[in-house]
Amino acid sequence: MNPHGASLSTHSVMSSQIGPTLAYVDRLQLPVRRNGGGFRSCNSRKDAQYAGCLAQSAPQLLDRKDDRGNVIPGRMHTPSLVNHFGETSFNHARGRDWHPWKHLLDNSNGDIATGLRQASSQMKTNFEEVAIDGMYDQDSCLVLQDVTRFGFNSDGTRPTSVTHALTVQLETMEFRWLLQQ
Repeated sequence: MNPHGASLSTHSVMSSQIGPTLAYVDRLQLPVRRNGGGFRSCNSRKDAQYAGCLAQSAPQLLDRKDDRGNVIPGRMHTPSLVNHFGETSFNHARGRDWHPWKHLLDNSNGDIATGLRQASSQMKTNFEEVAIDGMYDQDSCLVLQDVTRFGFNSDGTRPTSVTHALTVQLETMEFRWLLQQ
């Protein structure tokens, strides 16, 4: 066994195909579309999955207004959820001053708020470890949004799949970083 836990035969094959360094582990975890092995680890995706789940589901729970001022009924508009997330947190008033998670983060130290803080922080750290200057625009990078709007673009829109968008941004930067190694 080599120090990374792979059998000698596996290590030999991977070393001859990808290279003899730890980069082969990173390369294996990249998706096939990024010339990787497609063996994603659950640990590397958990933060994107948490943020994606929260950004996709929480707005659906509360009543909110669209861009015309029409009320879209929430699935579970209860006083406890309104108190938790904030009455107008998910209204359409979107722009640079829109921060859908601000009420939650300012008024809660519970598991949901803590999870959001941790997911945002970990994804930013992971991104910044492999970020290459000039290869991304901070305003359009979903991973780098402030925690009060994490999972939403700077203009207030939300990707169709937040989990997918976060994962692709991080994997794309990891791929570019690996190419330079």
